[in-house]
Amino acid sequence: GANVLWLTPVYPSPSHHGYDATDLFNIEPRLGTNADLKALLDQAHAREMRVILDFVPNHVSHLHQSFLEAQANKNSPYYDWYNFTQWPDKYESFFGVPTLPQLNLRNPDARNYMLDAAAYWLDFGADGYRVDFAIGPAPDFWADFRHVTRQARPDCWTFGEVVEPPDSQLTFAG
Repeated sequence: GANVLWLTPVYPSPSHHGYDATDLFNIEPRLGTNADLKALLDQAHAREMRVILDFVPNHVSHLHQSFLEAQANKNSPYYDWYNFTQWPDKYESFFGVPTLPQLNLRNPDARNYMLDAAAYWLDFGADGYRVDFAIGPAPDFWADFRHVTRQARPDCWTFGEVVEPPDSQLTFAG
């Protein structure tokens, strides 16, 4: 009787959990290929099932090409994708974990990278997203996210993980 399949991160990643993507436009090789995901989506849709992907807009892997370039060159166009407190080795990261550099989604190019990735997978055939650490990005990011995802697929689902108690959520407002 299940009618939805939720896939935890499927993007290339150096970790076992995948919440530290190195590329948001491909599939982790140990899980298969983009063509394999397309076949899964097609088979699920043939059975009237929806497929929800995990999406992590708050941070990427320290091995993501944009972060490596930002660390290597302060004049890189990717430098402002991150919030360096002392370049090149001190920067904001997800809960202080250095392998998870936080994206500066106020930077239009970083924001567009995330929004383009979200639209890409909906155009590819995904039915929506379970968003990791939804409280991380600022509310205006979510307005753009909703606009872009609804444009790509008007019937898409989006729901987010917010595990902090209501009183502490006020401190996360980006």
